[in-house]
Amino acid sequence: MDNKANGTGNELGHTNVIVEDNSNINVNNFPLEVSNDLQSYGAEQSAKVSGNPQVLSTHFEWFFQDAMRKANGKSIEQQKKIDDLRKEITGLESNNEKLKNDIKSFEEKIDEFDEEIKNIRHKEHQEITEKKEEINKRQIEIDKIKNGDYSVLGTEVKPGDRIGYFIGVGILSFLTIYLVIFYTSVIFSAFILDPLKAAIDMAAKGGIFSITVVNLQAIPNTYVEHGFLGVAFLLFATFMFIALGYLIHKFNEKKQTRKSVFVYVFTFLFDAVLAYTIVRNIHLAQVSSGTIGNTPWIWHHIFTSMDFYIILMAGFAAYIIWGFILEYMISEYDNIVPARVGIKTREREMAHLNEQITGIKENYTRIIANLLEKINEVKEEKNQTRTKIDNNTTAIEIKQTDISTLEKTVSISVGDLKTRMSQFLIGWCGQIKMTFDRNDSKTLIEKCHDKMDTFYKTIKID
Repeated sequence: MDNKANGTGNELGHTNVIVEDNSNINVNNFPLEVSNDLQSYGAEQSAKVSGNPQVLSTHFEWFFQDAMRKANGKSIEQQKKIDDLRKEITGLESNNEKLKNDIKSFEEKIDEFDEEIKNIRHKEHQEITEKKEEINKRQIEIDKIKNGDYSVLGTEVKPGDRIGYFIGVGILSFLTIYLVIFYTSVIFSAFILDPLKAAIDMAAKGGIFSITVVNLQAIPNTYVEHGFLGVAFLLFATFMFIALGYLIHKFNEKKQTRKSVFVYVFTFLFDAVLAYTIVRNIHLAQVSSGTIGNTPWIWHHIFTSMDFYIILMAGFAAYIIWGFILEYMISEYDNIVPARVGIKTREREMAHLNEQITGIKENYTRIIANLLEKINEVKEEKNQTRTKIDNNTTAIEIKQTDISTLEKTVSISVGDLKTRMSQFLIGWCGQIKMTFDRNDSKTLIEKCHDKMDTFYKTIKID
């Protein structure tokens, strides 16, 4: 059979069942009316074909088509379901229109952000170009200065105090010599001279040994006793202090105050250690030579010893003065050399401009990154909205399919159909019993019931 019931077993268990509505079904080959006594009618039809079970399918088909022909179209429940589906479709379509408007808004926001990013990049390019032009301008001026064209210097160079500069050179030179002599003497007296051994040697010669704060024989005596390496030690130790003074100048130049303070403290403490050692050696030498009694050395004697303060101040104060003069000489040298000042000034300006360019890039990069993050957020919302539209469209298509299916169906009474077919089958089988013997009639009747069960399954009725 081409026309089958369209429904589930659960639906068919109710009074009505929804089946396909085929208006072109031909039922003219079946009687328009039958006897109210369906058993008699079944017996009559069975007698005509000797109870042939194969013919039953044709009669069952007629009962089914007749039920469909007499059906009153769609049920109230069915029509309500169609109306509800149409309302849901209308709601989904309305929602889709709103979502499409939201997508347009998202696209407009993205365009606005893109335009803003474009403007920001343009502004960044302009600012960086201006800074680079300034850098190029200063580089050109530096090249001119290096080629001997001082016209670009203008009045920016401070006139140098040449007399003061050369006086400072002289003072710094003599002060450097003083520091070398002082520290070689002090380091010799503190680290190389053995006062007890020297006193014994001097006594063996019949003389009296004495030790002073400054020993001008430090280098010759060191060379005699320790050779070239001893002299090298003295000089290297001396220039260590001069190097520390130069470091202070560099630290001050770079505003590294902590490092400068550390060098000052270290130098002061080292000078104090040297002064302490020399004062102790003087005391031991005086005891050995009998200048003073056999007084034991006690460390706090240094606080009452003028030698300690003389050594400390003569070294550390001169060292501090040397550092200040050095710093003055270096800064004043720039002032008396205009070309160098001009070049340094422009190099500092170029470095500052490069720092500004880096800051501009970092600033605009941060702004653009924030805008790109906003664009990604809007795109994500846009994609989610598109997904909602796609889901709504799919739901609309499904509901339209459901409506199409419901439009093609009619509602028939399953109970009435089964009753009529059962009455007809009773009459059919009763005729078989009267016509055939017991065994044959039993076989035919079973086949007839199988035909009915098969037909029920065909039209999906349990």
